[in-house]
Amino acid sequence: MEWNLYIDDTPTINGVMTNITVPGVGQETTIPMAISLDLLQYLRGQGLENLMNLALAIGGRNGSSSRLSLRARPTMEIFGFPITSPEITI
Repeated sequence: MEWNLYIDDTPTINGVMTNITVPGVGQETTIPMAISLDLLQYLRGQGLENLMNLALAIGGRNGSSSRLSLRARPTMEIFGFPITSPEITI
């Protein structure tokens, strides 16, 4: 499943999650997300101020973590055929 992390509707970090187990009805599960960021590349493209905004938004300081949104594009395999749904906000 492709995902994008947005701060104030600006795409910041993205990646792909694999091997997700869907829980049964009424059950909860934790879906691990491996996140990697080439900090040097990010600093070149975004600058130190945007990196600080990312850290503060994730930590909930100087504002709120509600500035963050995680958007994903789930792909389900049905009868052996992958079906990709529209992007959803989690």
